[in-house]
Amino acid sequence: MRLVPYVSKHHISPAVCVCTEFVVVSEQVSPQAGRGLCLHMSKRFTETAKWADPWFRALTSKQKCLWLWLCDNCDCAGVVPEVDWGLVSFQIGEPCTADDLASFGDRIASCERGFWIRKFVAFQWGYISEENPSMPQRGVIKALERAGIPLAKAIESLTKAFPKGLETLKDKDKDKDKKEDRVQGKEKEPEVDPVFDAFWANYPRKEGKGGARKAFAKLADKDRVIKAAAQYGEAVRRWPADDRQFVPHPATWLNDGRFEDDPTLWERKSASQPAKFYGDNQS
Repeated sequence: MRLVPYVSKHHISPAVCVCTEFVVVSEQVSPQAGRGLCLHMSKRFTETAKWADPWFRALTSKQKCLWLWLCDNCDCAGVVPEVDWGLVSFQIGEPCTADDLASFGDRIASCERGFWIRKFVAFQWGYISEENPSMPQRGVIKALERAGIPLAKAIESLTKAFPKGLETLKDKDKDKDKKEDRVQGKEKEPEVDPVFDAFWANYPRKEGKGGARKAFAKLADKDRVIKAAAQYGEAVRRWPADDRQFVPHPATWLNDGRFEDDPTLWERKSASQPAKFYGDNQS
């Protein structure tokens, strides 16, 4: 037995599940292969987290071994045809029959060629394009066709194709770095600040809260600012509705030190002359 690279369709049938760059072959001479190579078995992915899965943990030792046997002995599409239960019992070490498959629930389904592990294709291959499949994926499609299983059903848990195939660890690291950069570059959500919230509740114009928060944080005597905002808000509530459009943004009011103005300047003087909205010094 030895490992050889999967290099072309002339070496290995496309119906074979090739999930890594290498397959195990024996040195038997095969007229069909044409190059003296005969496929013995294929490599494939395994779900290492299954041992912590409550469903898998609930299985008996025999059922766990049977599940692993099915995953190792199915074809590239997850189909297990013509099960020799005597051989299965011998290899597992306990009597097994088709009735034992009931313990796997809807994870196993019947098909035209035997039994089918429903999520096998989605797990091993990801999204498969029926219009433009790769060479190994063509073998999966043919295996599904022989078993009477639509490709759409085999990948129904996947919503869209990977634009560049399955992600490598390097690709995932790059995506992680990009995401962290975006998080660092993005302004963090402000923490709850009851002192600022008191100012915000008193000020009569509710716009530009982020800018107001920054301006408020720079001020020393915040209690004074909160009191002034309350007085300003009371004055503005006595203005005619049309005059209230002149209320400055809270950040502008803070940055210009308007909380230090004489409160009488905020009062409306007459019907024709509103209050000094911007704190000018004209009388």
